[in-house]
Amino acid sequence: ILLTSYEETAIEKMVVGDVRTRVWILRFDSGRLVPILEGNRPAPFTSVAGVLPDGSGLIVASLVEGEQRLYRSRGDLYSKTLVYEEITRAGEGFHYGVDVSPAGTAIVCHVTGGKFDGVHQKLRFPSYSIHRIELSNRDRTVLYGSDDHLYFGPVFSPNGERIAFLDCRYKEDPAHTWAAL
Repeated sequence: ILLTSYEETAIEKMVVGDVRTRVWILRFDSGRLVPILEGNRPAPFTSVAGVLPDGSGLIVASLVEGEQRLYRSRGDLYSKTLVYEEITRAGEGFHYGVDVSPAGTAIVCHVTGGKFDGVHQKLRFPSYSIHRIELSNRDRTVLYGSDDHLYFGPVFSPNGERIAFLDCRYKEDPAHTWAAL
């Protein structure tokens, strides 16, 4: 089991990443908690957002300069020299609610804020839009986005061909309690 602990639990500090996290594996064979991601982390606030199905690495989420950015880990999780490949870049928004495709080739997540520099244009992401990002080349597709909706919590179907997600019409339901699946 993967676990995350926080050195400070004040929500004001957590939401801005002013908290160091630690990530652990609970080993069933020994009952021990073993720390991972201890070395050259992208930021003090780093957690696991997903596990690649072939065991080749993790998708980690780190709060960097006010944005939650996503990285793919490569190498030995117990090593202090673990390598992180950037999936999302500065300015692309706050990424969370991550799910890894069953084949391990893509992720879906919801994003708030940010701008994406395409080859010739800037695409403004509506707040809480759902994106699919290919892990091989970081190609991004905005699947759902509207200024009248908050789309969040995407999850791949078992075959990876569809996603389920929540749709909140926040102007009508500011408490988000009537979100549709």
